[in-house]
Amino acid sequence: MSNRPVPHALAEGVITRARIAADDARRARRRRWTTAAASVGIALAALLSAVTPAHATAANPSVTAAAPTADYPPPACALTLSSTVVRAGGSLTVSGRCFRPFSLVSVRLDSVLLAQDVANGSGVATATVTIPRTTSSGVHRISMSGVDANGAPLTESASILVTPPASAALASAGPRASVSLPAAGAPAPVPPLMDLSALAPWRWPATRD
Repeated sequence: MSNRPVPHALAEGVITRARIAADDARRARRRRWTTAAASVGIALAALLSAVTPAHATAANPSVTAAAPTADYPPPACALTLSSTVVRAGGSLTVSGRCFRPFSLVSVRLDSVLLAQDVANGSGVATATVTIPRTTSSGVHRISMSGVDANGAPLTESASILVTPPASAALASAGPRASVSLPAAGAPAPVPPLMDLSALAPWRWPATRD
């Protein structure tokens, strides 16, 4: 085998191909690093977006907190009671909502009108009513009626249990034991004397001189 020198053009071709391969390898590594950095950046941004809002206002006073949203679902238009069990003659407080602001609201027990109240600016009416003493024991219906914000009739009601009045409850407990006392100025009764006839005869013990 001869040791002839490699032609100059061939040597340059080999060197050029080596440089191209090295450049391709560097570009491939650069693309991989760029892709990995982009993935890390996206994950970090997602993490920061989840954590930052909770502390944005405390960390930076210039950041304004988002306005609170209204409760959902909104409160139901229903009657609320201070108690669902009340004695006849007792009182309880009833409250209703969703009425037209500053409109007249009537409170009834079954069909008996107990009171009237004016709803406040939020459409809430509250009244303390007395259950008539003549109300029969058992379940009754208490209601508040008026108009809603659109002027349509609105009635809210709830059931209550009416129990006997206090005096009737005491009477049902039955008669109490009584003690008769002598009238003023009368002599006190004398207890009967003990009958000593049944006792065995007895003597004084004998004594010695």
